[in-house]
Amino acid sequence: MWDSKQQQSDQQLIYFNGNTLSSHKRYWWCVELQTNNGTYTSQPTWFETAKMQPADWVGQWITDEYDIEFAPSPMFRKLFKAKSNIQSARCYISGLGYYELHVNGKSVNPLTLDPGFTDYSKRILYKTYDVTDKIKKGSNCIGIQLGNGWFNEQTPTVWNFHQAPWRKRPQTICELHITYTNGTSEIIKTDESWSTAIGPLQFDNIHAGTTYDARLEQQGWATHSFDDSKWKKAKTTKSTADLLETQAMPSVKVTDTIDAIEVKK
Repeated sequence: MWDSKQQQSDQQLIYFNGNTLSSHKRYWWCVELQTNNGTYTSQPTWFETAKMQPADWVGQWITDEYDIEFAPSPMFRKLFKAKSNIQSARCYISGLGYYELHVNGKSVNPLTLDPGFTDYSKRILYKTYDVTDKIKKGSNCIGIQLGNGWFNEQTPTVWNFHQAPWRKRPQTICELHITYTNGTSEIIKTDESWSTAIGPLQFDNIHAGTTYDARLEQQGWATHSFDDSKWKKAKTTKSTADLLETQAMPSVKVTDTIDAIEVKK
């Protein structure tokens, strides 16, 4: 309820007292305003829910065979077939310490530091992406490049993040929820059926920078036509925290690039 004595604002807090919301659902709503001059109703709009309970996750955390001291960061891919025309597709994903999500060779979150930093032994954040326009009927591929971030600090620092209780090899969890135009649905989830390999990201550290070897690039690694016969199978692992919550804050991302004027050795 808006109090006319309060300072006017374009945002007002309204509490929802209806039925319990379900996961992965679209809800329509509108606002009805009653005044001395009559009743006014806004145009209907909608919002979608993501994961409402921890049990809503069907995907598993996956990683590769290496330990925390192995420098190169892993890539993962999953080939799948969409059975019909796509009505909607949502991807729910977290990757520790950082992830870059690819769908059919295109980056969904380029040059970002997702997910946001937390105490990974207590809480981990995930994001939801609308990838409807990136999925097509027939063969498709999901690709995930991981990085160490704050999760697997390999360089000793004054804050001792290299001794953090959560420290593990980079890992990811992902679910792609597809709704087809014929009314059926399907979930593509992370498990041991995913493939993994090492690519050009040979070293990445939040303090010491990145070593990228372009000679090790695998062109088209996140497309359905790529030959991954030399890739290995992913391994399932456990989460380092009980809470997996949606990321409310904006992503940390590149907002500007400054060209060098001069380089001296």
